[in-house]
Amino acid sequence: MSVKNVLLIVLVLANMLLVTGLVLQMTAPQTAMAQRGPGGAVNYAVVAARMERGEDAVWILDLGNRKLYSYRLPQGNDRVMKFIGVRDVGTDLRNK
Repeated sequence: MSVKNVLLIVLVLANMLLVTGLVLQMTAPQTAMAQRGPGGAVNYAVVAARMERGEDAVWILDLGNRKLYSYRLPQGNDRVMKFIGVRDVGTDLRNK
């Protein structure tokens, strides 16, 4: 066997090892990191979904102030998000 063939075999084996590692990394289950933590940026949760009328909307939950803001996303040529409303989550979740 020549030096070129040995080098080619080593490179092919190294590539196979790297591809195997990449596949194992991509298929490993990931831990969810959705818990509230310290700091200002993590005091918000944002969810986008389709409303019953077929329009897209985004809901922003401000955990610090316990408020839920809702906005309708731009439709068609419209380029501005429309404010739908705000709810006080603390009041809504209190026992009656």
